[in-house]
Amino acid sequence: MISITLSFVAGVLLVQQFSELPPGNGLWVGTGIAVIFAFLRLWRLMFFVVGFLWAAFFASERLVDRLPDPLQGQDIVVQGKIIGLPQYDERRVRFDFSVDSRSVKADKFPSLIRLTWYSPIKEIKAGQLWRLTVRLKRPHGNFNPGVFDYERWLFGRGIGATGYVRKVPKAILVNKQAGWLNIDNWRQDISDKLIKRLQESDFQGIVKALTVGDRQDVSQNQWDVFRKTGTIHLMAISGLHIGLVAGGIYFLVLRLWARTGYLNWSPANVAAVFAITVAFFYSALAGFSIPTQRALVMLTVAMLSIIWQRNARPFNVLALAMLVVVAIDPLSVLSPGFWLSFLAVTIIIYVLSGRLRRPGYWPGVIKIHLVTSIGLAPLLIF
Repeated sequence: MISITLSFVAGVLLVQQFSELPPGNGLWVGTGIAVIFAFLRLWRLMFFVVGFLWAAFFASERLVDRLPDPLQGQDIVVQGKIIGLPQYDERRVRFDFSVDSRSVKADKFPSLIRLTWYSPIKEIKAGQLWRLTVRLKRPHGNFNPGVFDYERWLFGRGIGATGYVRKVPKAILVNKQAGWLNIDNWRQDISDKLIKRLQESDFQGIVKALTVGDRQDVSQNQWDVFRKTGTIHLMAISGLHIGLVAGGIYFLVLRLWARTGYLNWSPANVAAVFAITVAFFYSALAGFSIPTQRALVMLTVAMLSIIWQRNARPFNVLALAMLVVVAIDPLSVLSPGFWLSFLAVTIIIYVLSGRLRRPGYWPGVIKIHLVTSIGLAPLLIF
């Protein structure tokens, strides 16, 4: 499993080194080569080629879902739904907008765009359906060394255009909510309730950040404290939060179910199902951000190995999780968080593998913090 995963990831990484994607004929040739390798049972080479082909196909589909050049700078009427929690500042709001393709009079139009609305006519909330007149341009960013790569970030999120809302003609609110099954509506409702309950609290922004992944209300002074204490990563819901919540639920349900005496269903299996369910809903509340998706996949693979009673080696489970993550989103290899999270878990598994004997609880905790700090420090510096 480890060699297969590394071969697949190597194929995905190779695509990232190309200045241009291979032509369509090249993909057909690659498919034929993969079939030959499979026939010869050269599995590592086959997965390498499959990883290359999948990453190339995935990237080409993303590039197709971009704003056509003739539509740049034009006023376009679009209708669609607001995705995720809008980001407010003093006089404008930014949000992602899922476009209904039937509302646009164009052959090709991106399904997801990122908009800025100056002085909106109504309060903008997640899940609302709007008919807007927008002016768009293709995603672009600065290429200065050491600067945040905004264009790559947009590409990774599948955003095919950026722009702003025009004041004329006037925007129309089609529907206040997209339906009760929409997760964005839940996030917005929870966020609104937290604002009402904690409107006089200095920790309103922190609670919202840890609950629904909305960090816009965390004050600058609080950010400074987190930065100086080295705890700024706690404000971004990621593998740490998903793991803590799911792990706590797993051990709690495991103990409680065992005490019921109803053992027709294994306590470990029941606890694993509860852990996956809670992790899924917590990831949903965080907006299914890329770090939460990665953590959810890793946790699900680990819990399924318990449910299916597979006595798998921890490194094989980790390799399978990496394979699934990269298969779902080949662009995740461009994220430093991808490599940091898997490297951190690898270090933890290696230290706690108990090759001679398992460490105690507190010695294990101290060892984890020590080795992860030493092991990840060079990557965080450079």
